[in-house]
Amino acid sequence: MKQSVKISSVMLCVVALLLLSQQAFANENAARQNPARAESQQVRQEAVEKRRLEAQDKVQERADTTQDRTQKSQEAREAKTAERRGDLAQVHAERLQRRFGFYYERLSGLIQKLESRLATMAQDGADVAAAQSKLGEAIASLEEAKILTDQAIAAFLEIDLETETAREQAQAAKELAQEARELYREAVSLIKEALRLAKATNQSAAE
Repeated sequence: MKQSVKISSVMLCVVALLLLSQQAFANENAARQNPARAESQQVRQEAVEKRRLEAQDKVQERADTTQDRTQKSQEAREAKTAERRGDLAQVHAERLQRRFGFYYERLSGLIQKLESRLATMAQDGADVAAAQSKLGEAIASLEEAKILTDQAIAAFLEIDLETETAREQAQAAKELAQEARELYREAVSLIKEALRLAKATNQSAAE
């Protein structure tokens, strides 16, 4: 009986030791596995962070590309606008050259005819001094208009759209063209007055 109790006690001790050993092994395994699990978790976090950074870089890259395209488009529009303005300045210069060149040639021809007529009248003894004086004023206005026309054409061609003074240059060119236009009109009025005086003198001589 005592021997059976001893055996039972021994068996209980063995079972307890086995249980303690299993728990110890379990704890040891858990201790060994925890670093691996932590390391695996860290790897996953690093992968997630890497993907997040890559996605962020792609978003930033697309934003930079969009901004670059927008800037290039704006620069292209500005260049086209500048080109149109440059063409417009060229058009103004060519228009002045054609229009005012026609005025100068036409008025010069009228002045020559009137000078010839006044010379003939003077040879016939008519007093054409007043008419010749007005005609002289017309010639002076016409020549001054020609000078201003050349200056206006040069001013339009010299407009530099890359400078901050382009607007002022264009305004100065327009003002020169306007002054030339007024002088051409003045020359026309003076020629008409000289012609009127020549006709009056001719009528007086006929009477």
